[in-house]
Amino acid sequence: MSGKGKCELQRRLEGGTSRQDVVLVSFRIPNVNCAKLASDANVPSAFEAAVRKAVAAASTKTGCEATNVVVTMKQEASLVDDSSPQAAEPYNGYSAAADAFAQAEAAERQQRGEQGELYGEETGHGAEEGYNEQYGDQQHGDQQYGDQQQGDGQNGHHQNGDGGPASSPGSPLAKLDPKQLGSLMLYCVITPPAEVQAMAVSSALQPVIVGNPAKMNSLLTGFLEKQISMKNVCPREIEITDVSEPEIRPAVYPDLKLSGRHGIPNKVFSFLEGAQAMDDARQIRTSDGGFHPAGCENLHPEEVTWALQKTAELFKDAQLERLFVLVVTSLQRRSSRSCVQWAGSIAPSSLRNILFDNPVKQEICSKPGGATQQQQQLSAYLSSGKSCVAIAAIAGDVLKQWAEDFTAEDKAFLGEAASKLSVWPDMSVQMARGIFDPAACRYIIVDGVVRSQQAPELAMRLLRRVPKDVVCSRLKAPWRECREVTFLHLYEPFRMQCKAPAGEDLVEYLVEAFLHPEADLNTACKAFVQDWAFPSVLKKDFFVSFVSECRLTETEHSSPEPVRRCWIFWVTPPEPEVIRRTPDIDGLEVHLFEIIAETYITRVEKNGAGLGTTHEDLADVLEALLLIAKGDALWTWGSKKMKEDPRSMELVQRFLRMDGARRMTEVLRAASKSEKEVVYDEARAKELVDEGKKLWTHDGRKLGALSQYIKEKTARKVDDYIQMLLMYFRLELALGANTGWTLVQALENPQGSGENFLNRFAPTGSSLRKAIAKDIQRSVPCKDLQVGHLETLMSYSGYWSPAFQVIVRGDDVVTWARGCVGKDGKGGSKGNEGRDVVLAMLEVFAKLLSWSGGAADLDVRETFVFICEQCQVGGYATAVLLGAVLTCVLQRSLKLGNPGVTCAILCDCAKELAKAGQVLGRKLAKGGGMAAALLAGTERAVGSSLAAATPDAWASSLRSLDTVIFTLEFMGKEDFTLAKERFKYEIRTASHRRRLLWELLACVTAVYKGPLAGTNPAGIAADMDLKEYIKTSAPQLTSCAKWCGISFEPSDWKLVLDIAGAAAECMRKKFNVVMIPHHTQIFTLLMFGVRACGVLAKGGGQSLANLPKTMLARVGTGEGKSLIIGMLAAFVAMKGLRAHVINDNRVLTRRDYDTNLALFKMLGINASPDPERLTDKACSIVYCTGDDIEKTCVKCLTEGEAEQYEKDLAKAVLIVDEVDGMIFDKGPASAKEFIDGEFSEWVNGWLDQLENTGTIERDWDDFRAAAETSAQIQREVEAAFHEAMEKKEGKDYAIRGEGVYMLNPKTHMIQENSWSLWLEVLRRNKTGKSASYRYVKAILCRLQCFRTYACIFGLTGSLGQESEKQYLLDYYDAVTFNVPFFLDTCRSDEEAPSPHEGELVIINDEQGDAEGRSSRKGTKGSIGMLVERNPKQKMCRVDFGDEKGLWYQEGCIAKCPSSKRAPADISIAEPVKGWEVQEQSVIELAARKCSEVPVLVLARSSNAVQRLAGRLREHLGECYGGDTRGVIELLQNPRNPQEFVQLVELSTEPLPLGEAQSGWRITVTTAEGGRGHDYRVVDPSIDDNGGLLLILTWMPWSEREWIQFIGRTGRQDHAGQYATILDAEDEKVQAAVSQRKPSEKLPDTILRLGDEDTAGKLKGVGTDIAKAKLMHRLTSHYWTAHKSDKTSKNQDWVWKKLCAEYMGLSLDAITKTFTDALPEITVEPPEPEKTEKVYAPTQSAPLKSMAELTCSKCGHISFAHWTPDKPVPRVDCEKCGTRTLVSAFVPVYSSSI
Repeated sequence: MSGKGKCELQRRLEGGTSRQDVVLVSFRIPNVNCAKLASDANVPSAFEAAVRKAVAAASTKTGCEATNVVVTMKQEASLVDDSSPQAAEPYNGYSAAADAFAQAEAAERQQRGEQGELYGEETGHGAEEGYNEQYGDQQHGDQQYGDQQQGDGQNGHHQNGDGGPASSPGSPLAKLDPKQLGSLMLYCVITPPAEVQAMAVSSALQPVIVGNPAKMNSLLTGFLEKQISMKNVCPREIEITDVSEPEIRPAVYPDLKLSGRHGIPNKVFSFLEGAQAMDDARQIRTSDGGFHPAGCENLHPEEVTWALQKTAELFKDAQLERLFVLVVTSLQRRSSRSCVQWAGSIAPSSLRNILFDNPVKQEICSKPGGATQQQQQLSAYLSSGKSCVAIAAIAGDVLKQWAEDFTAEDKAFLGEAASKLSVWPDMSVQMARGIFDPAACRYIIVDGVVRSQQAPELAMRLLRRVPKDVVCSRLKAPWRECREVTFLHLYEPFRMQCKAPAGEDLVEYLVEAFLHPEADLNTACKAFVQDWAFPSVLKKDFFVSFVSECRLTETEHSSPEPVRRCWIFWVTPPEPEVIRRTPDIDGLEVHLFEIIAETYITRVEKNGAGLGTTHEDLADVLEALLLIAKGDALWTWGSKKMKEDPRSMELVQRFLRMDGARRMTEVLRAASKSEKEVVYDEARAKELVDEGKKLWTHDGRKLGALSQYIKEKTARKVDDYIQMLLMYFRLELALGANTGWTLVQALENPQGSGENFLNRFAPTGSSLRKAIAKDIQRSVPCKDLQVGHLETLMSYSGYWSPAFQVIVRGDDVVTWARGCVGKDGKGGSKGNEGRDVVLAMLEVFAKLLSWSGGAADLDVRETFVFICEQCQVGGYATAVLLGAVLTCVLQRSLKLGNPGVTCAILCDCAKELAKAGQVLGRKLAKGGGMAAALLAGTERAVGSSLAAATPDAWASSLRSLDTVIFTLEFMGKEDFTLAKERFKYEIRTASHRRRLLWELLACVTAVYKGPLAGTNPAGIAADMDLKEYIKTSAPQLTSCAKWCGISFEPSDWKLVLDIAGAAAECMRKKFNVVMIPHHTQIFTLLMFGVRACGVLAKGGGQSLANLPKTMLARVGTGEGKSLIIGMLAAFVAMKGLRAHVINDNRVLTRRDYDTNLALFKMLGINASPDPERLTDKACSIVYCTGDDIEKTCVKCLTEGEAEQYEKDLAKAVLIVDEVDGMIFDKGPASAKEFIDGEFSEWVNGWLDQLENTGTIERDWDDFRAAAETSAQIQREVEAAFHEAMEKKEGKDYAIRGEGVYMLNPKTHMIQENSWSLWLEVLRRNKTGKSASYRYVKAILCRLQCFRTYACIFGLTGSLGQESEKQYLLDYYDAVTFNVPFFLDTCRSDEEAPSPHEGELVIINDEQGDAEGRSSRKGTKGSIGMLVERNPKQKMCRVDFGDEKGLWYQEGCIAKCPSSKRAPADISIAEPVKGWEVQEQSVIELAARKCSEVPVLVLARSSNAVQRLAGRLREHLGECYGGDTRGVIELLQNPRNPQEFVQLVELSTEPLPLGEAQSGWRITVTTAEGGRGHDYRVVDPSIDDNGGLLLILTWMPWSEREWIQFIGRTGRQDHAGQYATILDAEDEKVQAAVSQRKPSEKLPDTILRLGDEDTAGKLKGVGTDIAKAKLMHRLTSHYWTAHKSDKTSKNQDWVWKKLCAEYMGLSLDAITKTFTDALPEITVEPPEPEKTEKVYAPTQSAPLKSMAELTCSKCGHISFAHWTPDKPVPRVDCEKCGTRTLVSAFVPVYSSSI
């Protein structure tokens, strides 16, 4: 140090400054060549000078110079032998400041040559030497007692380094090891000038040194280059590591003169000084006698002297001295007040003895007060006093404990340990007290050796000196927050502070230690696990290493090679028996989990840990126990605990769901190389899964600790996740934690696949998956779930969802389900069918939940139960069909988040399948191959229909299953000849133009000569091209067939075949069964098709002129009318014409379009349901409503395009569905209203006046009042206002939701589009909306509108009465015919009940007597009448109509079944008196029959519906204990049409009334529920009880309405029944009673009177039609002028009045009114009025049934009128004259059915 620097430091020292602020700057010079640096004696000084100049240059702005900088250095690399621990710590600012001042002080003393008595009688130098000799370098280089923390004599006042050249005593390079090539740390301590603050220096250096390291590096390097060549010393740049905050350090202690007569060794004072216990020697005595630290100069040498003397007593024991110095020095290093705190905690009872000769004690005890107060004052004195006094008190207390509590062995251990240890940085007061606890001292010493000295070898040597029972015990540890400790806790310092193998060495030693007989591993583990301050990752590593060490030791012992042990056992080889055994670790995993459970429960219940709290420490232990677990220990424990303490286990389940699942997620993610790639080792999995082959281990000595291995490899071993996955599921399944879904949510691919994560981690068929499946199997109550089934279910992530787990883990619903599903329809079991269906159901739910994110629209378990109940209702057939649905779902590709298939859809499908199953069940019960084929065909139909439809349409697709079953059943029974003859019969019985129809049928039969697909279409191969097959199999047409000048060409026949083939192909694609159009459908198509060819016929002549404009056919309900219309529209389109298909119901219109859309697409036809395309010539087929046709016509009329519109329709065909209501009910004209905004404002204003005052106040100042228009509208408003008040709800109008609708006065059905001003008034009053004023501005003649088309084809369920048919003939030029029922064209092969005399029978066998046998070819299959029975001989005589009856054995004949059953009339004889009695009769009948069949009641009005429904509910509530669910009010709501459809479907559903009761619903509706709706009956018991019961409370006058009503029951081949209960006080009923003929039923009388009334009403219809035609033409004229702005307001008003009043005018008056108002328009004269036709009521006799007659000789078939109540017909063959036999009975019902 330069002279200037020395003087500055000396000045500060002599100035009495006891403390100094300094700033530390740290540098690091990497890879210093120390040998080069120390090779020249001048280099060190030059090096120091260069550094000081560089730092000073950086801080020149602060006034600092090189003289203010002191440099010290530390060589980082050093040699450490294996006999002493490396004691180097990171050098810090405190160390640097102390070294710097020590160097300065030593240099000053050496230069002055002073020999003062600073530290006693000896000189300071001598004292220093003595100090160093005893506590310095001799103790492994660790200077424990001075401010010098770093050993190895690196500071300037120590001796020179070995082997290096001498340096000046103050040189920072005084001791460098030239052998080392390492890093050199430079610490520059800046002592600012007196006028400069240290903080200012620090702030100035921060941006220069730290903020710009490159500049500082360059500066320092530059100075070094001037002094020495840096390249020779360090090839790399210098690093700036730190600029510290200002630090306050003691500069020097003032003189304390101690006389040598005290006898205190210098080492005692040196010890206290080094421990900084002398810093607070200056104290001030306060006025109250207390003491506290201060900065005054009052010294108390008596107290210091007492402290030195008290401490010197302890120093007499060398072992205790070393231990005490170590502890106290470490405490003081950590905090200068630590010893004061320790002293303050000494027991008060010991204080008097310790402080007996302390001078202050005398002052305290001399004050007044009791002993307790004095003890408190003494404790306060130590707690707030000087450090040296506190250390002395501690020494006294320790000395007492050392003598009383420690054995010689303890003292030797502690003494040896203390001699090996240096300063203990993290020493605490509690730990210091623990060192002097015989029980805990060994643990603390070993722990301290590892933590502070990082010397695992020394720690292991000390550890082996600890008794085994102590190693295996739990120790009290007040210095730790857990308050308890075990030697297992040493794993942390061994792992964290030492090199890698140290932790494994400790584990290996503990394995040996826990062989001690008294060792309690479980107790130790509990304290270990419950120490929350201990790093949980290390807990995991420890248990993994501990168990692995045990297993590896056992494994190696079984091999011939030497047992692997760590090096510590080489010092003292263990005994042979220790090597041969390991601690008992069986059940360790269970104990660890018990600890986890106990800890978690305590945290939740006592500490209030919330749901969001994580427990990573417990999760780490869980991971460890899963890795070390084996066998069924966890399963056994979990199962037992669930029974013993389910409440506590609920909390444990929560832990697994939150923390356990999260940890498993982390493990599995770490096991994945990527989101999709996981390495799975089947061979390793087999070893781990198969008990005893190979247990899981982790060799920490080879691989490192588990956590380190994972961190380094960034992935988990395959063994890890296999072991953990197996044991995790074993544990969570035993506890029922249901955590799988948590794993699914965390581990699923972000893009989503719907598959389970196990598919990646435990592939299908793997041993791991099988093992998990086995565990699942024993955890679920259902034993039907086999391992293979569970493996399949586990493939879906939805299996783990809580919604699914409720099914498999709850009550044994799966076994119950199998019992429901596995029945064969006869009450017996059907093998594994039920189980397979149930398993398929489970798989479907698992799949749906996988794709819907684990959530479902309905409760999954309830859905599962419901479906099974439906299977129970429908029987075995339902289960089979359900299997087809489930297969479709499983094969379907679902969309993530929105799979499409929902629980609600499956429930709806199950309901429909239950109905179909009931239908099939009855047929299956009869057995036979046909039944099995029927079931198989239906199953195929289900699968195909679902595959072709979207899931939301599945239920609607399945609703047609009963029709499919019906078709499949009778498809093979259809007979072409019978169908042809049946058509002939219908034509013979037609009402009008029979010859024309007969010729048309002849033309058709010439075309259609035989079946399209042979005689057995059921035998067609499933994969055959139906279109080609039909083309080749159908009879060919070689020449044209003619009718009335129309030629039906062979090309036209090919079109029909194409259409039929396409229809069959569409049906096969939809239902996967061959369903070729019926013969009746092809006949009907050809009847219309031939006529359609006439549209394009060229020429003319009388024949074409005689063609009917309109053709109408009656087609029964369920006979495939929609398909006929679709095929007919396709034929029309393929002929180059346009087809407009209309239906009065928009919902049905769209349904029929969707039904035939596939047909149109297959044929390449452009079709649309958009009415806007009615005028689009490019659109060949349009489905719409009648209103759409009228709107289009009105639009053309009002836009002046009427002529073009009519011209375009000349090549268009109108096809009408249900034509009767459209033509008859709506009248010949349609008035079209238009809203007028201005008039609407007037109307609302006047209504306000009427409501407020009752009258309209005419304001004569208002120009409107005088106008005719205003006056007229005022009158209308007044009339409508009063009329609205008289209207009655339910009779005239109905309210549905927020809408008010007008009712049809006849049928009381809602007329959604009808308008009236009184209705607007009602809407205004009911809803508060403004009224709109409309008036008619266009009159449309429906007849003109429809006849504009080239021709009109209509298909309807009823053709009306005779007068209505005549009306159609006169004005629509219509011919009508009936299409035979499909069943009437089929032959039955079913056995019928035993016949009675007079009944028809069929011959099943020819075993009879010999009489007449020779004259016949054979009688098997023939039909005759049973005329006589011989009971004795059990013979029956059958008459075949040839007067040659034959006798047959009773077993050879059977009753002939009817092909279609007529509804039975169960009406009461006479009407009842009064509506109340009528309703009571209805209630009684309905309540009695609803236990057997569904009941449908037709009431006259909505009021009657509501009233009757209410009374029914009251009655049924009394009968069924208040259950009124069985009554349905079926009323139309135009705002919610789907509701009506749903209620219709519900009406025939069974109603469960209890466990032993069930019934059917009663539906009450008006005429709107009696038309067009299909009340599906599928339960066979309903047919057994007579079929659906229809109760009519009123009779329509129209036979068409009657037919519609009766058609609601007895549909297809089902039974039906009806009852009419009429009110005798009703006017129509009274009129019918008075005019009833003898033996005539009252309903027949009412229908007859209605026919007569209709005939009367049709009398004047001709005039009405003429007026409508005229107004139709005038509408076109008016709007042509109006659109051209050629009409005035007065002319508009005249036209409005004419539209409203034309029905009261004659044709001439209408024409004159129009021409007067619009003279500029030329109007053609009206057609002359025709003579009104007189329409007579029906006079024809009822139609008769037919007998099919077969010639016994040539086999020719003919038909004859015949009913079973008549003798068998005797008819000769038309060809050979031989008498015919009755071969079949064809019942024909009247048109009223």
